[in-house]
Amino acid sequence: LRAPFRAVLRNGVLQALGEWNFTGDARVHDFDLRAFGAGPLLGLVSGDLELAIDRDGYRASGTLDSSGLAVGAFNVGFDGRYADRTLTANRIVLVHRGSGARAEAAGGIGIVPDGPRLALAGAWQDFRWPLAGAEPAVRSAAGSFRLDDVWPYALQLEGPVEPVPLGLEPLPMKASGRLAKDRVILDAAQLQLFDGQVLGGGYAAWSPAERWSFGGRVTGLNPARARPDLPGRL
Repeated sequence: LRAPFRAVLRNGVLQALGEWNFTGDARVHDFDLRAFGAGPLLGLVSGDLELAIDRDGYRASGTLDSSGLAVGAFNVGFDGRYADRTLTANRIVLVHRGSGARAEAAGGIGIVPDGPRLALAGAWQDFRWPLAGAEPAVRSAAGSFRLDDVWPYALQLEGPVEPVPLGLEPLPMKASGRLAKDRVILDAAQLQLFDGQVLGGGYAAWSPAERWSFGGRVTGLNPARARPDLPGRL
């Protein structure tokens, strides 16, 4: 294959009699997801995959590296099927090899204009940002997410967030917003902090330059949680 990526198939075996199936190994070079409607964040993706195809669907597993993220390799897995212009994912798995951060998802990916159209639900474990480096700015032990509709995708997040440099305990979080090709927008975010609430929103963009802006309102904050000599509410 040469477009929209280069792939070399090795050790391919087609079983044509009885329960037909195909297995093989593929070396993928410079896979550009923009050809399928994605944004520029991932850049070009390359790696090695083991493939299996039969009447029940498609399965792939292996290791891929994103030139856009530039954080090292990911172990990946996919199990699904395609029909009526919809790729149904029984299971999508991404594990960052360097940090151990893991995400799993399942649902539908529809091939439509201005798409793809997503209806995915999933969860993360041991997430940190940045993914690479000695000390992360943010950690989250576990949480859940949803992605729906077409660009910009409707986004829902729920899980604890630990701001590592501040030395705070993990803060329960719920957020809803949109995922665009060049930024994530939080229309409504809620954090539980020191017996109170932080309500706000903002955005973080990565193209054409990295920038961010967040703001909000704090209510019911108990400063005694950080300074016992300062009881009260803010």
